[in-house]
Amino acid sequence: MSLNTTPSREIDPSLPDFNFDVLCNVWKETRRGKQQEYLSPSTCKRKCEGCSVITQAAQVMMEAWCIDLRNPDLISGSSQLYQVTDWFRSSPGVSFPAIVGSFVKVTFIISAPEGIPNPWNLQIGPPTILLRGFDPAINHVRSWLSKCLGEHSRCGAGPESRLPTRVLDVGSKMSDPIRLHEPRGEKSRYLCLSYCWGKAPFISTTRETLESRKQKIKYDDLPQTFRDFIQIARALGVRYVWIDALCIIQDDKADWAYESSRMADVYRLSYLCVAPAWADSPHRGCFPPPEQGLEVGPVIVTKRDHFPSPTHDRDTNRQLPLFSRAWVYQERILSPRTLYFSRHEMLWDCRDGRDCECGTVVHHHDDLSKLGFDDMTSEYYRHNHNFQGSMWRIIVCQYSGLQLTYVSDRLAALAGMAAEIHHASGQEYVVGLWRDTLLVDMCWFANSSEPAPRRIPHRAPSWSWASVDGAVCYPTFLVFPRLNETTLLASVVGIQLTSLCTFHVPDPRKGFVELHCLLLPARLESSGQANPPNKVSSFIDAYSRQSRAFC
Repeated sequence: MSLNTTPSREIDPSLPDFNFDVLCNVWKETRRGKQQEYLSPSTCKRKCEGCSVITQAAQVMMEAWCIDLRNPDLISGSSQLYQVTDWFRSSPGVSFPAIVGSFVKVTFIISAPEGIPNPWNLQIGPPTILLRGFDPAINHVRSWLSKCLGEHSRCGAGPESRLPTRVLDVGSKMSDPIRLHEPRGEKSRYLCLSYCWGKAPFISTTRETLESRKQKIKYDDLPQTFRDFIQIARALGVRYVWIDALCIIQDDKADWAYESSRMADVYRLSYLCVAPAWADSPHRGCFPPPEQGLEVGPVIVTKRDHFPSPTHDRDTNRQLPLFSRAWVYQERILSPRTLYFSRHEMLWDCRDGRDCECGTVVHHHDDLSKLGFDDMTSEYYRHNHNFQGSMWRIIVCQYSGLQLTYVSDRLAALAGMAAEIHHASGQEYVVGLWRDTLLVDMCWFANSSEPAPRRIPHRAPSWSWASVDGAVCYPTFLVFPRLNETTLLASVVGIQLTSLCTFHVPDPRKGFVELHCLLLPARLESSGQANPPNKVSSFIDAYSRQSRAFC
């Protein structure tokens, strides 16, 4: 692996004292607070001990986590924080989300093990607040929350809002009882929990247990994630919390349908959403077990996982399985602020931006954020249906490949976001597409060389992406808001559905779309290949580039 020189974006002027006998001039000047044109240990001409250890640590880390970059650069922001960066270049393609030129940044922290010479005065022990215990972690959360409430106009000041149909009353201290509460119009702050259900059974509310849950829920009956979540709420001074498994009657279809239709409001009006992103079940807890990291000579190297890129960050999705769940997609977008627990540190996400403990979190340009969705549903874009349609197609590309326990939830798990867009724009929602941009919305195709299976009984009409399983894509020029440069060679004559604004599952047997369009002569032949290239999408892209027309 070759590590090249690159400009440093940030230099910490308050580095600890080093043993200058084993450091090159780069480190000496940095210690004196002087901004360098670059800080790249791999270019050290003196081959000092400090730069050699850091370069070796980066190489070991890249190999251990199977990170393959073409031309990686090693840069530093402080004495303990390092980043390996590169530009991810995908193969030329026609579809989103295969974006060309995405920036990849792998962050790692170095710390010193006990009992080993440490001439750099590195921190000994856990390098992040999350791994130092409950109290330091909560104090850091309070600082994030205080800044968000006081300085972020988009996020709001967290006023008391109308409570959901049911919430858990957790009191304020450990000895307080926990019970299911039906507030009936009361207003107060409440926290939401976003988590992976997993496969192992855990406590929930059913028609049989509803009344007993209102009396008392034993703390010991709760899985570890629920316990940690309740402790966080109490520490933040919030009395009520919402957990779907306990606040929705799980074996009552009518109650589930009603509550899932209100999901947008439940998360949108919450004070804070807590999300243990590292945990694959509620039995794991919010706080991850400490990881030892990799020992490289006299230092310990620990990788930092931040928000995954929807297009190519598969490793982070494995490390943070919560981001791979379809229901979680709208939960993290709709809530005004979300606190994530990763394997190594806490992450903060609100409508003003993102933050993390190490301060290196970035926003991927191919990822829809809270801020982006807030813009999409704002008064400014209320009547810009082309822009909203383009953003919706990005949402479909990102959401459609996520995992569902019940495939019948494919529309329901996105219904909250669809309802928000409908209320903001007045557009008619048509089983995963929009009436005003229906022609373009129907130009999706399965993002796989394998045929996308359709559900029997059908989940949606065949012209809706919701009718198939798996990820779907759109031609790139239909994703980004440049439809004014595109000539549409077809028009929608009519639509007939049971209800255009059905946010959940309509009756697809009563739905059709009538189009007025041109026909292109084509012949479909078998190539004889097990995994043939997507000739249809290649033809569409070539034709559209030539004429900027699509039908």
